[in-house]
Amino acid sequence: MDLYIMAAGKSSRFSYEPKILKTFEYNEKIFKKFFDNIYIVSTDDLLNKYPKIKTFSKAITGDFGNGSGSDVFELKRKIKKPICVCWSDVFFNEQNIKDILDAYKKYNKNCLTATKRKNPYVSLIFEQNKLIGWTKGQNEGYQDNSIFIIKELKEKNKEFLDLAVRNDFYVEIVKEKTLFFNTSEEYEKVLKELK
Repeated sequence: MDLYIMAAGKSSRFSYEPKILKTFEYNEKIFKKFFDNIYIVSTDDLLNKYPKIKTFSKAITGDFGNGSGSDVFELKRKIKKPICVCWSDVFFNEQNIKDILDAYKKYNKNCLTATKRKNPYVSLIFEQNKLIGWTKGQNEGYQDNSIFIIKELKEKNKEFLDLAVRNDFYVEIVKEKTLFFNTSEEYEKVLKELK
């Protein structure tokens, strides 16, 4: 299976610097153990402004940067086989990858993994392991691990989690959390956890 790292966002909460510049070299060693090919999905503008990204891996460019759901939908429209997609603002470990691959073996459908967290960025709502909605502002809840396997998509949506709800994603609850960041302060905190 191939992995596609979504890196077309503006990073407005991270001083407009692409987050993949901070995570790729750490994650690459792990990704290479599990995936046949690694692709970075971005825009020509971003790759031209930050040419180092092109040295990381094969790049796919196009009309991306229009919202996480829209970008994933456009990517999957071009690829017929199942794919693994992840966000670029996350540090993964081997268990995170094993968990998503095991979830896909279990469901053989669109799926994601999630962990219980305090003050989650988003809280997933699901019934019988099927994602039916999501919310923000919860003190505790199940947050996705920022990695997904997508078999097929029929309905487009700008927001990824809305796209996941409309396209029957299954949720596998796991113990191992990913380490993600949105701001420079969160990035510094994650770096301390990695040491």
